[in-house]
Amino acid sequence: MNPNQFQVRLITGTGNGGGGGGWGCLPWMILGVLFLAVLPNWLANGLLLGLTLLIVAPIVALGVLGWWVRRNFIQGSCPACQYPLNGWKFQSAPTQCPQCGEVLHIQEGRYQRMTPPGTVEVQGVEILED
Repeated sequence: MNPNQFQVRLITGTGNGGGGGGWGCLPWMILGVLFLAVLPNWLANGLLLGLTLLIVAPIVALGVLGWWVRRNFIQGSCPACQYPLNGWKFQSAPTQCPQCGEVLHIQEGRYQRMTPPGTVEVQGVEILED
């Protein structure tokens, strides 16, 4: 062979487990159907039910997990400095804002300041004298 030439081998996907044509799994499918036909009905039904649960259960579990997270995850902001905060609805321990240091707790799905009962919240207004 000339050193300036190279050889290309084309892999067609024929043979054991090859990926060509999409017909590689057909013999296994035929064997599976024949296997289920030979089994007693209760065993074949049990195997099919188990296979169905293996496929369907993770999909249902991911859907339920997504619903639960959307229901219990809170995105809000600090009432003092408007810094964005994230947390869980069932979080019972007070949270401290990383921006201003205000101590907050989650109440009715929102971040609230931890103020003692009877405290009146007011906003200061600067008055300029001329």
